[in-house]
Amino acid sequence: MIFSMNAQDLLEGLNTVTRALSARPAKQILEGVLISADDGRVQLTCSDGSLVIEYTNAAAIQEEGQAVLPGRLFTELIRKMPAGTVSISVTDNRTATIRCMKNRSNLAVMNAAEYPEINPLSGGSQVKIPQKKLKDMITHVVFAIATDESRQILTGSLLEVSRSEARLVALDGFRLSMQKLFQPFELPEGKDIVKAIIPGKVLNELSRILP
Repeated sequence: MIFSMNAQDLLEGLNTVTRALSARPAKQILEGVLISADDGRVQLTCSDGSLVIEYTNAAAIQEEGQAVLPGRLFTELIRKMPAGTVSISVTDNRTATIRCMKNRSNLAVMNAAEYPEINPLSGGSQVKIPQKKLKDMITHVVFAIATDESRQILTGSLLEVSRSEARLVALDGFRLSMQKLFQPFELPEGKDIVKAIIPGKVLNELSRILP
């Protein structure tokens, strides 16, 4: 795997996906960031086993491939790089060489084949909500999401989207909060409403990531 991209774009991606890293991962491989380079783009993926965050941006790909690098260490290394283009090459599946101007560093590589498979959602429904409006909705309901795992259903927030309205509802057994957004929504054919319970952890991370 060999690719080049803007160092600031790479850092932005790493800052985003490493939010999913756990301080005590169930598997050592989950300490890393999975880097996939193909088709003129680089995708970064981090997961704690339940939450998955992905980031994709354009890159100059010289050789397609995948590698897993230590997430936090790699992020700090890129943070210290000067502005410009950073080049990353993994040629022996053991070592990654990172170059930016006169700077050069090496990092140990973990086996990408050991990274848990991220299965895309199948049979689900997709809706689009403006980022700033979604963030505002989240901000007004997260305080009412339960943290008691014995009532797991309440540790998430109910999202309902119809063709004219979106609602986000949170309830912890004592408090209830609901935010509504009135605007046209495009739903999958044959559906008049889409519902999902989104874990509180996911909403908290979304509120930090969204502009």
